[in-house]
Amino acid sequence: MSWYQYPTNYSNGTMVDGVGKFFFQYPSVVASGWFGAAIVLLIFFISFFTSMAVGARKSMAVAGFISLIFAVYLTRLDMIHPVIIITLIIIMIIGIIGGSKDTNL
Repeated sequence: MSWYQYPTNYSNGTMVDGVGKFFFQYPSVVASGWFGAAIVLLIFFISFFTSMAVGARKSMAVAGFISLIFAVYLTRLDMIHPVIIITLIIIMIIGIIGGSKDTNL
């Protein structure tokens, strides 16, 4: 009895590493370009303005953290460049330092 072998070549030349990539592929028109960065930027702005409306002074840190979670996921899918993760970490650190004088949680 032999195990089923995953296909090692698609028409675009990529290969399947595991079950996740076998069933979860984006078309090249969606995954290429700035689509992933636009998703992260949209998540950042929505979470930033939502936390600013509530009145949190650490809204930049909160928005950076939430966007960082999604950016790591999109980096694993090869939709964005890893430099965006480093940028979000820097934004999060600046937000933590800037909001450190906030006494109200």
